Amino acid sequence: MTGQTAPPHWSSADAAELDVLIDAFVAAAFVHRERCATCSAGGPWCQALTDAFNGIIEWRRTRALRSKAAYLRVLQAELEEQVA
Repeated sequence: MTGQTAPPHWSSADAAELDVLIDAFVAAAFVHRERCATCSAGGPWCQALTDAFNGIIEWRRTRALRSKAAYLRVLQAELEEQVA
């Protein structure tokens, strides 16, 4: 089985920032779960935990779009330089 390859615009810094967010979410979720009646019951997450998770998903989507735009600007500048 081969590993998943990140797109060229997804940098190591992007991945590291996502790792930090995930690590913080998981740590907070464990603490939250012990204190929240909804989450500690073993069912679906409460709205607060769901919203926090969705915030990470939204950050990932936005970061990917911003990184892709920056990457494509660099490629465009290189192409323009070659043509000039």
